[in-house]
Amino acid sequence: MSKTVSYRAVLIEKVTSAMLAGLLVGATKLVVAIDVAKTKMMAGFGREDGGVARLIRFESLTETRAFVDLVLDTAAILGVPVEALMEPSGTYGEGLRALLCARGVSVFMLSPQRVHRARGVRRRAEPARRVVPLEQPAW
Repeated sequence: MSKTVSYRAVLIEKVTSAMLAGLLVGATKLVVAIDVAKTKMMAGFGREDGGVARLIRFESLTETRAFVDLVLDTAAILGVPVEALMEPSGTYGEGLRALLCARGVSVFMLSPQRVHRARGVRRRAEPARRVVPLEQPAW
């Protein structure tokens, strides 16, 4: 008998930027960690201290623009900068990465294996174009 993992992710259609901003009041930075996949992507909206307020599911081909708008609108309501963290899995996330970069979001590419090995340890994140150390772990 196999166990299935159930995530408490909410469909993007059921979430508003005002709702997310209400969950993230007091944050000095909006951190969005994105699980890249071929069609079904998942993103965690959190704060700089590692707390995750909400998991969001969206379809990469049809809801990418709505997701980017949700990220930017939430940051605008909070009045904070945004950092997006993505895994470098092939080309599936390239469109999303390009759209986020074009809209002024700092995008960091993190290797899932490296994150797993460095839990609780200060680590380096690889941004879209170069390697830069983070001042503190983003999640």
